[in-house]
Amino acid sequence: MLPHQAPVSSHRDALYLVTESMDLLDQTYRLWTTRAPGYSKGPSFRLDLDSATPPSTNSLRLSAETISRILCPISGPRWKEMREAALKDHPPLKGLKSDRGSAEAELNALEKFAQRIGSWDESLPSSNAPHLISNWEEVIYLAHVSGPLEGLYHQQLLTSPEGTLPRGPATNRKVIGAQSRNKRAFRVDIVSKGGKKWTKMYNVRPDRLRSEFREAESYMVDHSSDEDELSNKNDPVTSHPSHRHGSSRLDLASDTCSLMETARDLIAAARSAERELALMRQKVGLPGDEKIELELVVTRCRLPGDGRPVLTREQMSDTSFLELDEQTRMDERVKAIVREIERLGIVVVAGYRTLPDIVTGGRIKPSLSLVALESGPPSLPTIPPPPQESSWKATSRLNLDASCLVALISETSHSDFGLVSFDDEALENCFRTMSLKEEARRLRDQERSVDQEPDINDVKISIPDPRQKTATQSGSGERRALVDQLRREFRHEAFIKSFFELAVGACSEFGETPEPIQLYVQKSTLERFERLVSLIAGPNEKRRASALLGKGGVPPEDFWVSSRWCKKGSEIDLLRQAVSLPVKLLPDLGPGIPQGMAELYPDITSRHFASQAIETLESCLRSVWGPDWDEFEEKLPDKWSKKSQKLLRAPKLADQSYSTLLSTLAGLKVGMTTVTCNSESITWLLKTMKQYPPSPMVQSLQDELDAKMSQDPIDFGQTFRASFWLFHPRSLSEQMRTTTAAPPWQSVLKDCDADNEACTIGLPILGRDAAGLLSSDGSDYRPSFGNRLTNSSESGHLRPQLRDKAIMRRIMNRALHWIAGPRPPSRMTVKHYRWWPFSRAEATWSQITHKIAWKDPQRSRRRGSISANPTSRAGSDHRSEDFDGPESDPDGLLPEHQGFRSRKKDSLWQHATRRDWGLNRLHWLILFVAYVAWVLGFSFLVSSLWYDSKVTSEDGVTSSPVFFGCTSTYWLRNGLCGLNGQDCEPFSMNKSMTFRCPSDCQGTTLLNPRTVGREQINYVPLVVGGADAQGTFRSDSFICASAIHAGIFQASKGGCGSLSLVGAYTNYQASLSNELESVPFDSAFPSSFRLAHLETAHDCTDRRIDVYILNVIMTAAIGFFLRPKRIVWFWTLACVGFWHINMVSEPRDFPPPVGEAIGDFLPFLFVSYTIYRLSFRSIWLAFENFPIEREVWTLAFWWIGIMMNAVFAKVPIQRLVAHDIRQQPGSMTALIIIAIVVLIIAVNQFRVIRSVGKLPKYLFWYLIGATLVGLAACVPGETLRLHHYIIALVLLPACAFPTRLSLIYASFLYGMFTNGVARWGFDGLLEDNAVVQGDATGGTGIPSFLTNPTTWKGAGSFGDGIVRWKPIPEDQKASWDSFSLLIDDVLRFQGEGTSFNLTTLPDQFHSNSGSVDASTSAALNSSMMDGPHYLRLAYSRNGSPGDYTKAAIAFFNGTWIDAPPGRT
Repeated sequence: MLPHQAPVSSHRDALYLVTESMDLLDQTYRLWTTRAPGYSKGPSFRLDLDSATPPSTNSLRLSAETISRILCPISGPRWKEMREAALKDHPPLKGLKSDRGSAEAELNALEKFAQRIGSWDESLPSSNAPHLISNWEEVIYLAHVSGPLEGLYHQQLLTSPEGTLPRGPATNRKVIGAQSRNKRAFRVDIVSKGGKKWTKMYNVRPDRLRSEFREAESYMVDHSSDEDELSNKNDPVTSHPSHRHGSSRLDLASDTCSLMETARDLIAAARSAERELALMRQKVGLPGDEKIELELVVTRCRLPGDGRPVLTREQMSDTSFLELDEQTRMDERVKAIVREIERLGIVVVAGYRTLPDIVTGGRIKPSLSLVALESGPPSLPTIPPPPQESSWKATSRLNLDASCLVALISETSHSDFGLVSFDDEALENCFRTMSLKEEARRLRDQERSVDQEPDINDVKISIPDPRQKTATQSGSGERRALVDQLRREFRHEAFIKSFFELAVGACSEFGETPEPIQLYVQKSTLERFERLVSLIAGPNEKRRASALLGKGGVPPEDFWVSSRWCKKGSEIDLLRQAVSLPVKLLPDLGPGIPQGMAELYPDITSRHFASQAIETLESCLRSVWGPDWDEFEEKLPDKWSKKSQKLLRAPKLADQSYSTLLSTLAGLKVGMTTVTCNSESITWLLKTMKQYPPSPMVQSLQDELDAKMSQDPIDFGQTFRASFWLFHPRSLSEQMRTTTAAPPWQSVLKDCDADNEACTIGLPILGRDAAGLLSSDGSDYRPSFGNRLTNSSESGHLRPQLRDKAIMRRIMNRALHWIAGPRPPSRMTVKHYRWWPFSRAEATWSQITHKIAWKDPQRSRRRGSISANPTSRAGSDHRSEDFDGPESDPDGLLPEHQGFRSRKKDSLWQHATRRDWGLNRLHWLILFVAYVAWVLGFSFLVSSLWYDSKVTSEDGVTSSPVFFGCTSTYWLRNGLCGLNGQDCEPFSMNKSMTFRCPSDCQGTTLLNPRTVGREQINYVPLVVGGADAQGTFRSDSFICASAIHAGIFQASKGGCGSLSLVGAYTNYQASLSNELESVPFDSAFPSSFRLAHLETAHDCTDRRIDVYILNVIMTAAIGFFLRPKRIVWFWTLACVGFWHINMVSEPRDFPPPVGEAIGDFLPFLFVSYTIYRLSFRSIWLAFENFPIEREVWTLAFWWIGIMMNAVFAKVPIQRLVAHDIRQQPGSMTALIIIAIVVLIIAVNQFRVIRSVGKLPKYLFWYLIGATLVGLAACVPGETLRLHHYIIALVLLPACAFPTRLSLIYASFLYGMFTNGVARWGFDGLLEDNAVVQGDATGGTGIPSFLTNPTTWKGAGSFGDGIVRWKPIPEDQKASWDSFSLLIDDVLRFQGEGTSFNLTTLPDQFHSNSGSVDASTSAALNSSMMDGPHYLRLAYSRNGSPGDYTKAAIAFFNGTWIDAPPGRT
């Protein structure tokens, strides 16, 4: 049976075994490699293949190299902590993630196939499972035979000795990193033997290789030169001299096939890696030029082995060879290729290999279970875990490193600091907040500035050190380190106690006679320690150092004076007596491995480690300090500065100092345990030893250990001697204590003054007044030394100009430093305060809504919160930390990886979408249903709200009413109705019309003064008349406000009514009705209307409250219960807000025009996405764990912004235009209040922005924006208008911080932005003056009447009735060409004349006033002859008038009242 004919369940079970094996291998290798971080590797074994015993330590035993690495002779508390951290953070085996993902994808494909056919017993048409299973079996084979594994699927750039080779047409085009886009890489499938063996899997099928031969035969020629050209011109690697290996033995078809190209690329990759390794070792002084073993496993093609000789190139190129059958030709070519590959140094393996039964236990492989060649349960062998932890003890003589000597005398190790409690605040109060040098500089400057009042000509300046840029920061860093050490000393590990317990416990463990333990130190270490103590240590620390070293006549007993361990009867009293002080010098044994290593290290594993470490250290010392490295004298600095410390380090050796290397080397040569606190040096040594090839001596020790292990296995449970004991560090801290008096600043800064001329350049200092400006904080001042200041002895006194410049420069630097914010910047986080009552409610609510709320697939994947696979077998867990197993992808959502459908990999977004759907399927279904229901409900309510109104007239005809807006009228202002109102005809109608008005029209008012007769009104609805018995209104009244005044419907609900145009009317009376006050007009007007109730009306009431309730409930339900993905939730709010404003709360017109709104919708979405990226994405992420609080703040203030027209309806500000603010009552007060609130908010956000270090960036961009706005305001003929959507866009970036107030501000501002764009569109920042002016006065020139009370004689029987005015002045003729005259608010004259006859007014009036009844006609005649007439005059040009004068009043009886000053 072929593998693809096996049932799906067999493939599934085999893949489950593979995934279990992958997890187990990863966990086991993690344990092996973290036994000695940076040094130990995975295990390698010695297989006794001839043994017939079952699997045991006799047949599967560890190699000597593996044993020597896991028995790394290092111990101590710091080492234990490093191992725990390495185990926690250790990455998985390289490349294992890719294999695991392929297996999981194939499992998903199998499950989908079984679900589709409804059975697990059917066979697959094709599957990638056998290939994946066999490849993993090969990995397991190499892990046992050629361990340790270094990684899978290693990518190696192909390079030549001259550089990286270019990418060719027939190469693997996968790139490695951003730098290798045009470089060629080769993939090695398995790297074993710690990187010394490469295995490449050749998985090409026979038919594919046969087709390659067939294609090559089609263009083969007889001439070998042409053949050479064809075979080499396409591949830059094979054509390169360094990669051309004997292709003359093969014909063209064999030489250019994929099998041969794979072999050549494998060799090229190996040579490239060897060169890189040699170069890396050369940099650190390590010898060795190791070769990499190469294997090529041919998995699918049969390798013929009939014993016949291999044909030559000439024979394969002969015509008779081409006449053979195709299979024979293929076999002969493959034999020739295999011979050629083996000649090149590659081992060719035919098919997958199998471990012997002594390892597998006789169980069959999973791949064989697919073909049913053998019966029994399949299994895969496992790598055994590392042996038990060994115990370690120190030697009876200890070698002390400089870091250990420092820790022994440190004040942190000895003083109790007078602490009663050990909380963080108490520990932090033990040390100074700044470094000694920084404090010394402050003391120096304070001392120099006291009691000095020099003459201004004698004032000189002390320039701070420009190199001390981070003095304060370094001081705080020192303080943090000391606090951490003190915390560890009192809470976890008391250094003195641990050190002496280590020393005393060394003797008894190994049966040695108890005697005082002697401490040793290497000479260069001693010199370094003495210099360090003289520079940094305090008095007590110096005394302890003298007692420890036996110098200065200080007895050893003084080491314990003033120490908390000096009391008699204390727990360390007995331990103190067993240690001999002072320390002694170690002898200098010279270079080379000393004689008698077997006596120094009786245990062969410790001897192996020490020998390799000695050779590694001496090789590194030679590479840096030359062959006479042992005679090198380390020049210690005169002062302990960062610069001097840097000079003592060797960058070539990872900044290891000479004395550190010598101390480590000396301890190894004399067989002592080296006690150190320098974990970096130990880590560097282990990593370097791991790269160091074994010398013949070290190799002989490995062979000896192998021989010993075959007869007498090592007992890992015994106690071994440690070569290194690693403690946590302690620093010299006495002078940093707050209780220690600061040393004189002269002693601290003496080296600074001598070494750095910029520290103090010899100039006299400033007096008391200037000292207030020039602070002593040198770290905040960065002077410019473009013109170098000289010493006062040479230059005399400082010029006043230079002093003033220095003062200003210092002030500017202080300001810039303050703007830059704290260092390091603060990190904004959102957390519940203790007084917050709903913290538990948040957690409970999250649990309740967890099933239907959206869950981040990435977070769920990291947390491992995916449920177990129900189809997995009992007792098996196929998950790992780096993969979501099949249980996290039940529907095959992972991209298929060479699955049975042979589809290409899905793209990343498809992968993410599938994962999201698999995890949040219920959420998306509910959300989709909610959106559909929401849209349908919204559409229904909006349709019934605006488009379904019906009214029935008196004759029984049902029709739709005309929809009026709140400002709809039948007559336009001033002269816009044309001469005698001809553009606003008809003035009367025989039939009434039905209309509908929206709600709340009583709040829609005039924005500019409107003249009615002689009275000017503003900021009220325009309602003229309505108080007579029939309710007659002048036609320029707001129809909807008039209907409210007449009581046709309620203002809060709107409604329908009937309107009749009744033509001319006079003496409009004012009244207060339904909270609206109308305006009187005591003259005649040509057009009027009357209103009446409707008996039958349907859907006329404004029920916008229903839509409000729907949208509020749906946003709350989705936000609180479903909690969609952040970007989905944002788009929901964007769309809901935009269409809510356009269709419900503030339509652009009535009924709402949908097409106009759609034109602004797409730009609105684009800007909204920018807002999301800038603000909401980071803010909402901080509230991920606080869903209730996030939605409360977001929805509440977003709705306030959306409903600005209703929430801020009473605020007396209509537009942010200077003209409106000046004329509207109360607007200035409201603006001041708003400015104060905004200022408070801005100050808080300013504080937040500065605390996170973003203030310079924000100031830069806001200043640029302000500059551009200022330039725009200067454009002639344009007015700067700050629409509220623009204000929101300007302020939103300043709210992009994870704080509660930022969430509140951002939500409100986004609602305000939506309100502005949805209602008014993207109006420009600059608008034409005429547009902004609207119907307001424009400040133009106004004419004047010549007629006055003296010259006016009246009209009719009283006089000629001619009204005269002055002609256009000469200086105005360029702007105007005619006049415009309004009489009783109707345009009666338009032309160049300078007079008008009022006696013609009655005739003009009756000719176009419509049909009126007799009583009305009599009233009109009486009003014409006896009533007042209001005359307003304006200049005009081409029929467009300027500002009108205020009204002059004329009576036919000869009475004239002049127009008051002003314009209308």
